[in-house]
Order: sequence, then structure tokens, then C-alpha cells
Amino acid sequence: GPLASDSHLLGYEELAVPPGRYDVRVALTESTATVGGVAGRNSLALPGGDSLYLSDVVLGREGGGLVWLDQGERIPLNPLDAWYGDQSVELFYETDGLVPGRAYHTTIAIDPVGGKGHGVRLQFDATATAIHQRVRRSLGLASLGRGQYRLTVRLSEAGRDGGMRRERLITVLGPTAPGGPAPDP
Repeated sequence: GPLASDSHLLGYEELAVPPGRYDVRVALTESTATVGGVAGRNSLALPGGDSLYLSDVVLGREGGGLVWLDQGERIPLNPLDAWYGDQSVELFYETDGLVPGRAYHTTIAIDPVGGKGHGVRLQFDATATAIHQRVRRSLGLASLGRGQYRLTVRLSEAGRDGGMRRERLITVLGPTAPGGPAPDP
């Protein structure tokens, strides 16, 4: 049936494609095809060699109702890119071109857009156990105020400059989700 005016349409489609660089377009139309829209992304790169690669970062929220089932794993999604401060951002990304036994440095940062306020930063080194690795992390948002933030994941060989970087914009809506605990006065 039709969606109510305050509803959101959520979903995903998975396509198996070989390594390469792709321009992606998605068209959504009303069943009568009188109304629609197109969204796209240019130059989406999928790994295919032995150079260091960092996938796009998939952001989710546990209990949000939408999950991506991939290789038997339930990866939470949040296509609205909005959370409350009492929630955590669930991150999923893949790395490729790693050298097993070599150390890699990762930084995950959430910084306010416009530079006002403070952010959150997590840094760690990990030794690669395989050429391709799937990574899940969770970052709490309790220390962040209401507003828009840039979430950045950086991956490089430990002790080296360069590497790969991916960014996403997220929004913190307020201190607590509706029905959550009341904020401290």
C-alpha cells in the first residue's frame, strides 16, 4: 500500500559484479510511473589487485529493523544516517590488499561539521591475518551534542603516510531516543 507522509522507504539490492570502477544509478518510480527520482554515485571502485583497498563504510544501528545478510552475518543498516546520543553507530567495512603479518593503522573519527564542538576519535594498530578482512566496530555517541558530523575511516600501513580514507555524514538528533531514559538536568 501507499506510504504515509511521515514514513520512510528502506531497502537494499545486492548485485554481484567483477572488480572494476562503476557508475551506479537507481531509479524509483510510482507504480503509475508519473512520479519518480534517480540517485547515483560515480566512480565506485571495487578491488581487484594487490594494492591496499578500503570499501565504503556501511553504517547501522542495532535494533533499527533493517539488516544486510552477507555471508551469514547480520549487518545492521541505517540509511537515514541519523542517531540519538544514547545509541551507537555500528560500522562495517572491508579491507583488501593486506599483507598477512604486516601491521596496519586505523583511525575512526567523528568530527563536527563546521568545526564547532568536539568529536570522537578511535585509533588502533592491528596485524593482518589475511589479504581480505571484514571489520565491525561500534562507536558510542553519548559525548556528542546535537548536530551534523563527518565520520572518517582511515587505513594505512602502520608507520607510513598515505593509505585509504572513506567519509560519511551522520546526524545526532539529540541526547536520547524517544522512549529512552530522560537526560540529566
